[in-house]
Amino acid sequence: MRTTPFSFGYFPCYNRPKSVIGKKKMKRTIYIILTILLGLLLARIVHGLAEIWLLGEMSSAGELPVAYVFLGMQSYLPPYFSVGLFSFSLIGGYFLGQTWWRIIYIEHRRWRKGK
Repeated sequence: MRTTPFSFGYFPCYNRPKSVIGKKKMKRTIYIILTILLGLLLARIVHGLAEIWLLGEMSSAGELPVAYVFLGMQSYLPPYFSVGLFSFSLIGGYFLGQTWWRIIYIEHRRWRKGK
């Protein structure tokens, strides 16, 4: 039977059942994206705590803080600190996701009670 672009036989994705490899790849992608988001959230918490500390130190010294704008948000920390923390959280979240994916899903290591 000859297939044409207008028949379902022309597209190989319609003839194959969903593979396990595709599901694992999608699961891995979601896992790594969520780990990157976790890194960004933790970086935002660290950024906020650093700003609170800096504002406390500056107010006790009697200085006026200078506000910078980073990604549309006002920040009292220097821009290089914000950029560095943001990029570190992206890169660190990616590599953390890669590492834990390997440990949990490839090596099948688990914590066990009593060891």
